[in-house]
Amino acid sequence: MIVNNVVIKDHIDLKESFGFGDNEHDRAFLDKVGHPIVISSESSLKHFAKKQGWPIFNFSDDVFEKVKALL
Repeated sequence: MIVNNVVIKDHIDLKESFGFGDNEHDRAFLDKVGHPIVISSESSLKHFAKKQGWPIFNFSDDVFEKVKALL
């Protein structure tokens, strides 16, 4: 997987990383990062994110400001 190659090559700490996804296909990636964020999803990912306590943003949200607030 491309992400795994980049993580290894660049020594990225996934537990300190933010990840963004909008559908259930992104869940495997979001499960790996320390700060998963779901963007405007009406899929099963949104329901999973609610159970996990992950933030859910809309496209109309100021994502930069919301992420900044999480820091």
